[in-house]
Amino acid sequence: MKASLFCTARYMGAAPHDIWPLSGEYYSCDAAVRSMQTTFEQFRCADEFGFDWVTVAEHHYSGFSLTPNPMVMAGALSQIVRRARIAVLGPTLPILNPVRVAEEFAMSGGRLVAGLMRGTPNEYVTYNINPAESRERFAEALHLIRRAWTETRPFGWLGRYYQYRTISIWPRPMQQPHPPLYRPARARRPGSSRRRTISASALPSRPCRSPRLRCSTTAPAPAMRVGSPRRRTSSTAPCSMSPTRTTRRLPT
Repeated sequence: MKASLFCTARYMGAAPHDIWPLSGEYYSCDAAVRSMQTTFEQFRCADEFGFDWVTVAEHHYSGFSLTPNPMVMAGALSQIVRRARIAVLGPTLPILNPVRVAEEFAMSGGRLVAGLMRGTPNEYVTYNINPAESRERFAEALHLIRRAWTETRPFGWLGRYYQYRTISIWPRPMQQPHPPLYRPARARRPGSSRRRTISASALPSRPCRSPRLRCSTTAPAPAMRVGSPRRRTSSTAPCSMSPTRTTRRLPT
Protein backbone atom coordinates (compact mmCIF):
# COMPACT_ATOMS: atom_id res chain seq x y z
CA MET A 1 0.00 0.00 0.00
CA LYS A 2 1.17 3.51 -0.86
CA ALA A 3 0.11 6.64 1.01
CA SER A 4 -0.51 9.65 -1.19
CA LEU A 5 -1.70 13.20 -0.59
CA PHE A 6 -4.22 14.14 -3.27
CA CYS A 7 -4.71 17.90 -3.13
CA THR A 8 -7.00 19.58 -5.64
CA ALA A 9 -5.62 23.11 -5.25
CA ARG A 10 -9.14 24.27 -4.44
CA TYR A 11 -9.94 27.95 -4.87
CA MET A 12 -10.29 29.44 -1.37
CA GLY A 13 -12.09 32.64 -2.34
CA ALA A 14 -15.79 33.40 -2.03
CA ALA A 15 -17.27 31.24 -4.79
CA PRO A 16 -19.79 28.39 -5.03
CA HIS A 17 -18.23 24.95 -5.35
CA ASP A 18 -21.26 23.14 -6.79
CA ILE A 19 -21.52 25.01 -10.10
CA TRP A 20 -19.90 24.01 -13.41
CA PRO A 21 -18.76 25.92 -15.34
CA LEU A 22 -18.03 28.60 -12.77
CA SER A 23 -18.24 32.21 -13.91
CA GLY A 24 -15.02 34.21 -13.87
CA GLU A 25 -16.76 36.97 -11.94
CA TYR A 26 -16.04 35.04 -8.74
CA TYR A 27 -12.29 35.02 -9.36
CA SER A 28 -9.89 37.01 -7.19
CA CYS A 29 -6.15 37.03 -7.92
CA ASP A 30 -5.36 37.45 -4.23
CA ALA A 31 -7.52 34.47 -3.28
CA ALA A 32 -5.96 32.38 -6.04
CA VAL A 33 -2.44 33.16 -4.83
CA ARG A 34 -3.46 32.26 -1.28
CA SER A 35 -4.98 29.03 -2.54
CA MET A 36 -1.80 27.96 -4.33
CA GLN A 37 0.39 28.88 -1.36
CA THR A 38 -1.79 26.71 0.88
CA THR A 39 -1.60 23.85 -1.61
CA PHE A 40 2.20 24.02 -1.78
CA GLU A 41 2.35 24.07 2.02
CA GLN A 42 0.22 20.93 2.18
CA PHE A 43 2.48 19.13 -0.26
CA ARG A 44 5.61 20.21 1.60
CA CYS A 45 4.16 18.82 4.84
CA ALA A 46 3.25 15.54 3.13
CA ASP A 47 6.79 15.13 1.88
CA GLU A 48 8.24 15.76 5.35
CA PHE A 49 5.77 13.37 6.96
CA GLY A 50 6.99 10.55 4.71
CA PHE A 51 4.11 10.14 2.25
CA ASP A 52 5.10 8.02 -0.74
CA TRP A 53 3.39 10.19 -3.34
CA VAL A 54 1.96 13.66 -3.76
CA THR A 55 -0.80 13.76 -6.35
CA VAL A 56 -2.23 16.37 -8.70
CA ALA A 57 -5.02 16.10 -11.26
CA GLU A 58 -6.57 17.91 -14.20
CA HIS A 59 -9.84 19.82 -13.98
CA HIS A 60 -11.28 22.76 -15.90
CA TYR A 61 -13.69 25.68 -15.49
CA SER A 62 -14.16 25.21 -11.76
CA GLY A 63 -13.05 26.53 -8.38
CA PHE A 64 -12.73 22.88 -7.34
CA SER A 65 -9.24 22.82 -8.84
CA LEU A 66 -6.73 25.40 -10.06
CA THR A 67 -4.68 22.92 -12.09
CA PRO A 68 -6.00 22.76 -15.67
CA ASN A 69 -2.54 21.52 -16.68
CA PRO A 70 -1.25 19.15 -13.97
CA MET A 71 2.16 18.89 -15.65
CA VAL A 72 2.83 22.57 -14.91
CA MET A 73 1.87 21.92 -11.29
CA ALA A 74 4.12 18.85 -11.18
CA GLY A 75 7.03 20.96 -12.41
CA ALA A 76 6.47 23.45 -9.60
CA LEU A 77 6.20 20.63 -7.05
CA SER A 78 9.53 19.18 -8.15
CA GLN A 79 11.15 22.25 -6.62
CA ILE A 80 9.25 21.88 -3.33
CA VAL A 81 8.85 18.14 -2.78
CA ARG A 82 12.34 16.66 -2.39
CA ARG A 83 11.70 12.98 -1.65
CA ALA A 84 8.18 11.77 -2.54
CA ARG A 85 7.18 10.71 -6.02
CA ILE A 86 4.97 13.12 -7.92
CA ALA A 87 1.88 11.40 -9.30
CA VAL A 88 -0.03 13.13 -12.09
CA LEU A 89 -3.57 11.69 -12.14
CA GLY A 90 -4.70 12.97 -15.03
CA PRO A 91 -3.99 14.16 -17.59
CA THR A 92 -7.48 13.54 -18.96
CA LEU A 93 -6.13 11.68 -21.94
CA PRO A 94 -9.06 11.52 -24.42
CA ILE A 95 -9.36 15.33 -24.63
CA LEU A 96 -5.64 16.03 -25.10
CA ASN A 97 -2.92 15.69 -27.72
CA PRO A 98 -1.26 12.36 -26.79
CA VAL A 99 2.10 13.30 -28.34
CA ARG A 100 2.21 16.41 -26.17
CA VAL A 101 1.36 14.28 -23.12
CA ALA A 102 4.19 11.86 -23.97
CA GLU A 103 6.64 14.76 -24.34
CA GLU A 104 5.66 16.38 -21.05
CA PHE A 105 5.91 13.16 -19.05
CA ALA A 106 9.31 12.43 -20.63
CA MET A 107 10.66 15.69 -19.20
CA SER A 108 10.37 14.41 -15.63
CA GLY A 109 13.44 13.99 -13.45
CA GLY A 110 12.84 10.36 -12.49
CA ARG A 111 10.23 10.68 -9.71
CA LEU A 112 7.11 10.95 -11.84
CA VAL A 113 4.14 8.55 -11.74
CA ALA A 114 1.99 8.71 -14.86
CA GLY A 115 -1.70 8.31 -14.13
CA LEU A 116 -3.65 8.45 -17.37
CA MET A 117 -7.34 9.18 -16.78
CA ARG A 118 -10.52 9.42 -18.84
CA GLY A 119 -12.06 12.16 -16.70
CA THR A 120 -15.66 13.02 -15.90
CA PRO A 121 -18.24 13.80 -18.63
CA ASN A 122 -18.20 17.56 -18.07
CA GLU A 123 -14.47 17.72 -18.88
CA TYR A 124 -15.24 16.80 -22.51
CA VAL A 125 -17.09 20.09 -22.97
CA THR A 126 -13.80 21.89 -22.31
CA TYR A 127 -12.22 21.03 -25.66
CA ASN A 128 -15.39 19.96 -27.49
CA ILE A 129 -14.70 16.22 -27.58
CA ASN A 130 -17.53 13.70 -27.92
CA PRO A 131 -17.67 11.77 -24.60
CA ALA A 132 -19.07 8.73 -26.43
CA GLU A 133 -15.58 8.34 -27.94
CA SER A 134 -13.87 8.41 -24.55
CA ARG A 135 -12.93 4.74 -24.16
CA GLU A 136 -11.69 4.32 -27.74
CA ARG A 137 -9.73 7.58 -27.68
CA PHE A 138 -8.13 6.58 -24.40
CA ALA A 139 -7.05 3.17 -25.72
CA GLU A 140 -5.53 4.59 -28.89
CA ALA A 141 -3.79 7.46 -27.11
CA LEU A 142 -2.32 5.11 -24.49
CA HIS A 143 -0.91 2.84 -27.22
CA LEU A 144 0.56 5.85 -29.02
CA ILE A 145 2.15 7.28 -25.86
CA ARG A 146 3.80 4.01 -24.89
CA ARG A 147 5.23 3.63 -28.38
CA ALA A 148 6.47 7.24 -28.36
CA TRP A 149 8.32 6.51 -25.11
CA THR A 150 9.90 3.26 -26.25
CA GLU A 151 10.42 3.62 -30.02
CA THR A 152 13.83 5.21 -30.71
CA ARG A 153 13.33 5.66 -34.46
CA PRO A 154 10.89 8.21 -35.94
CA PHE A 155 7.53 6.69 -36.85
CA GLY A 156 4.22 7.78 -38.29
CA TRP A 157 0.77 7.20 -36.81
CA LEU A 158 -2.46 6.77 -38.74
CA GLY A 159 -5.17 5.87 -36.24
CA ARG A 160 -8.89 6.41 -36.00
CA TYR A 161 -8.64 9.48 -33.78
CA TYR A 162 -5.01 10.59 -34.08
CA GLN A 163 -2.85 11.05 -37.15
CA TYR A 164 0.77 12.21 -37.16
CA ARG A 165 3.21 12.26 -40.05
CA THR A 166 6.25 11.87 -37.78
CA ILE A 167 6.76 11.19 -34.06
CA SER A 168 10.17 11.26 -32.39
CA ILE A 169 9.97 12.79 -28.93
CA TRP A 170 12.84 14.63 -27.25
CA PRO A 171 13.85 14.46 -24.47
CA ARG A 172 13.56 10.72 -23.93
CA PRO A 173 12.13 9.37 -20.65
CA MET A 174 14.67 9.17 -17.82
CA GLN A 175 12.64 6.34 -16.25
CA GLN A 176 13.13 3.20 -18.34
CA PRO A 177 11.36 1.92 -20.27
CA HIS A 178 8.99 4.72 -19.24
CA PRO A 179 7.44 6.27 -16.10
CA PRO A 180 5.29 3.93 -13.96
CA LEU A 181 1.84 3.83 -15.56
CA TYR A 182 -1.49 3.71 -13.73
CA ARG A 183 -5.02 3.93 -15.07
CA PRO A 184 -8.50 3.95 -13.47
CA ALA A 185 -9.83 0.61 -12.28
CA ARG A 186 -13.50 1.37 -11.89
CA ALA A 187 -15.58 -0.57 -14.42
CA ARG A 188 -14.66 -4.24 -14.60
CA ARG A 189 -15.33 -6.06 -17.83
CA PRO A 190 -16.21 -9.76 -17.98
CA GLY A 191 -13.13 -11.95 -18.03
CA SER A 192 -10.78 -9.22 -16.78
CA SER A 193 -8.08 -10.19 -14.30
CA ARG A 194 -7.96 -9.10 -10.70
CA ARG A 195 -6.52 -5.64 -10.27
CA ARG A 196 -3.53 -4.50 -8.35
CA THR A 197 -4.85 -1.46 -6.52
CA ILE A 198 -3.57 1.27 -4.26
CA SER A 199 -5.32 3.26 -1.56
CA ALA A 200 -4.50 6.92 -1.07
CA SER A 201 -4.49 8.62 2.31
CA ALA A 202 -3.94 12.26 3.13
CA LEU A 203 -3.03 14.83 5.71
CA PRO A 204 -5.68 16.81 7.59
CA SER A 205 -7.47 19.25 5.36
CA ARG A 206 -6.14 22.55 6.70
CA PRO A 207 -2.78 24.22 6.15
CA CYS A 208 0.21 23.26 8.26
CA ARG A 209 0.90 25.96 10.81
CA SER A 210 4.64 25.37 10.88
CA PRO A 211 7.28 23.93 8.56
CA ARG A 212 8.28 21.66 11.47
CA LEU A 213 5.57 19.09 10.77
CA ARG A 214 2.80 20.52 12.92
CA CYS A 215 -0.60 20.18 11.32
CA SER A 216 -4.04 21.03 12.63
CA THR A 217 -6.25 18.11 13.64
CA THR A 218 -9.41 19.02 11.80
CA ALA A 219 -11.74 16.22 10.73
CA PRO A 220 -10.90 14.80 7.28
CA ALA A 221 -12.96 15.58 4.24
CA PRO A 222 -15.43 12.89 3.09
CA ALA A 223 -14.26 10.07 0.86
CA MET A 224 -14.82 10.42 -2.87
CA ARG A 225 -14.57 7.95 -5.72
CA VAL A 226 -12.92 8.81 -9.01
CA GLY A 227 -15.54 10.09 -11.42
CA SER A 228 -18.21 10.52 -8.73
CA PRO A 229 -20.42 13.61 -9.05
CA ARG A 230 -20.02 14.06 -5.28
CA ARG A 231 -16.57 15.42 -6.00
CA ARG A 232 -18.15 18.77 -6.86
CA THR A 233 -19.95 19.04 -3.53
CA SER A 234 -17.37 17.69 -1.12
CA SER A 235 -15.74 19.56 1.74
CA THR A 236 -14.68 23.12 0.92
CA ALA A 237 -11.34 22.58 2.60
CA PRO A 238 -8.41 23.25 0.26
CA CYS A 239 -7.25 19.65 0.38
CA SER A 240 -9.38 16.54 0.63
CA MET A 241 -8.93 12.87 1.45
CA SER A 242 -9.70 10.19 -1.08
CA PRO A 243 -9.07 6.79 0.50
CA THR A 244 -11.25 5.10 -2.10
CA ARG A 245 -9.31 6.32 -5.14
CA THR A 246 -8.51 3.13 -7.00
CA THR A 247 -6.10 2.66 -9.85
CA ARG A 248 -4.42 -0.20 -11.69
CA ARG A 249 -0.69 -0.45 -12.42
CA LEU A 250 -0.08 -1.17 -16.09
CA PRO A 251 2.70 -3.57 -17.09
CA THR A 252 5.83 -2.02 -18.55
